[in-house]
Amino acid sequence: MELGFTLLISAAVLCMIGGLGFRGLWPTLNGTLRSPITLTLTLSILLLGLFNSLLKETGLLEKFISGLYAIIEDRRAIASSLATLVGFLPILGGAVFSAPLVEKAAEGMNLEAGQKAAINVFYRHIIYLVYPLYPAMIITAEFTGLKIGRLLLNNLPAMIVAATLSLFIMFKGTGPFRAVFRVSTKALAGVLPVFLTLLLIILLVVWVNVYFPLAIFVGLVSVFLFFLFYPGSTRTLKQKEFWLNILRSGLQYRILLAVLGILFLKDTLEATGVLKLSLQQLMNSGFPLFLLAILTSLLASLLTEDNTAAMGILLPVFLTLEGFRGPGIYGFTALMYVSAFVGNVMSPVHICLSLTKEYFQADFSKIYRYLAPPLLWSLLVTILLYVLSQKVL
Repeated sequence: MELGFTLLISAAVLCMIGGLGFRGLWPTLNGTLRSPITLTLTLSILLLGLFNSLLKETGLLEKFISGLYAIIEDRRAIASSLATLVGFLPILGGAVFSAPLVEKAAEGMNLEAGQKAAINVFYRHIIYLVYPLYPAMIITAEFTGLKIGRLLLNNLPAMIVAATLSLFIMFKGTGPFRAVFRVSTKALAGVLPVFLTLLLIILLVVWVNVYFPLAIFVGLVSVFLFFLFYPGSTRTLKQKEFWLNILRSGLQYRILLAVLGILFLKDTLEATGVLKLSLQQLMNSGFPLFLLAILTSLLASLLTEDNTAAMGILLPVFLTLEGFRGPGIYGFTALMYVSAFVGNVMSPVHICLSLTKEYFQADFSKIYRYLAPPLLWSLLVTILLYVLSQKVL
């Protein structure tokens, strides 16, 4: 069964047994359909599909990867860096943007679908542990009153450990990395069109605060103009098959259905109050504070697939608890942030993970085989640093 249908059915069942009943089913679904987030994601997925398809059909994507390979000479470094580059766009479903780039860069590496999916999701998100413009980071700084620079330093060990381990786990069997850089005019000519287009989209979204679907549309126009006027184009606009291929591969109904299912399930969780009840029960269980910080952050992020929401829900509660503030606040905040981050990336209803799964047609079990170890080690390192800091304090 398609992932989208599975999520829709799961949300409907939760609605029935979670107290809303049959009468609450349509209002919840209607709210999802009319939500601005649903509109933004739908437009984004449609435009991203066409954008990626246009890059492929024009040959610009192949020239981009070939140019990078001529410069760096290591497809693993290219695949990971491209996903990270797209990670600077902190928008929902951004992994759909990087998936075709990772797929192209991974050609000839004999990676299974689960590996490629894990690479795309992991490197797309790992930067968010230390990215000062990420919404979860901004909310954490605002609620705690801590400086973002200090928060970044607290999270840096987790990122270094996860990123280092990922090279050995996700690229297992592909040999050592080769740090060879050779710049040529031909290679740069192949890289520039796509690189400048990606840079334009990132600048529009991050610095100018342009509506993301509009930024992708500008990217579409940029690719089209490069195709028309950049030297080396081999296709013409009169080729009917050219346009049909763009539409065929660009309109991805499975991904759109998965988006609807994810958002409906998320809204149902909020409407039934199941999440809040679960968190309250954990807080009343008498657990040690640092364990509560880890468990509730993981649970909230796993269920909502949104670490920004998890931090926004939990921090106001924890800040009222005795023992959270004071010198230990840095350690507690790092525990909560990294736990929420791990829960977010590993959540089966995380839009980026679900859409990447659909794109590469991979099984969750095989994705988690590569994705889980570096993330869990990053959390373990954060816990160890917290324990050591408490002994010092």
